[in-house]
Amino acid sequence: MRKSLKLVILALLSLLISLLAFTWLTYLADDNVTASACAKIKPGMTLIEVETVLGGPSNSRWQLPPDGPGEECYLPAWSGKIGRIGIVFDSSNKVVNAKFAPWAFGGNEHPTFVERLWARFGL
Repeated sequence: MRKSLKLVILALLSLLISLLAFTWLTYLADDNVTASACAKIKPGMTLIEVETVLGGPSNSRWQLPPDGPGEECYLPAWSGKIGRIGIVFDSSNKVVNAKFAPWAFGGNEHPTFVERLWARFGL
């Protein structure tokens, strides 16, 4: 009886460690689209500098109508597991503004429990 109890505890512990590793690898690793990454993006940065911070090119891009002659700008967006970062660039390809929007607060995807938990704590 004592030996079987040790085996059950060992199996449960192994299962718990496996689930934690799966959660980390699936939901949390290699996602540079976070609030802390967005905070590193400063006005005046170039697109190449932004791509370096966020780990690659944007997932989507919109052209914005110009406010005046010669004032066109565009808005690329990076989508991640817990949210999206939208960045406004001016006509000289410099950052004007960057904003992080977590999926858990009105995004267009349905976050998992783990994603909502991490977004809640800003991780």
